[in-house]
Amino acid sequence: MKTNKIIILFIFAILMLSGCGGGGGGGGTSPTPTPKITATINTQITGSNADSTISISGATSPIIYGFELTVNFPAGATFGSVTPIGVNSGNFVDSNLGTGNVIIGSVVNTGNPGVGSGDVLSVNFTNVPGTALATDFTVTGFIAKDSNGVTIQ
Repeated sequence: MKTNKIIILFIFAILMLSGCGGGGGGGGTSPTPTPKITATINTQITGSNADSTISISGATSPIIYGFELTVNFPAGATFGSVTPIGVNSGNFVDSNLGTGNVIIGSVVNTGNPGVGSGDVLSVNFTNVPGTALATDFTVTGFIAKDSNGVTIQ
């Protein structure tokens, strides 16, 4: 399991480096986000399936060019797929680390204006137990990167 996490972090680093374009004329500095940028999840359970939407809030402008987070889900449920939403049409990797969580890393395609606040990912699950609640699906470990691949949050 530790090896999978290292591999995902390595892939995420490669995607961040390959997804960063030069130029921009911004002097190489990024604005400091205020207030704190956070990621949340909203889940709808229908029968044995669940559809979750990951949203980012607190980004006052499209300053996020890559992010990583962990989605935790109830025992018995199976991670199905992840799909970018809107401007977050970039590359992403996911790694199901086993029962109960998946790490997702996303890099906004070069040329896009970056991601601000709003919905960024759709995550689907199958085999959701009948006792599961929407609140059993959570997001942890959110990391946001600027256009230079520097952690801003």
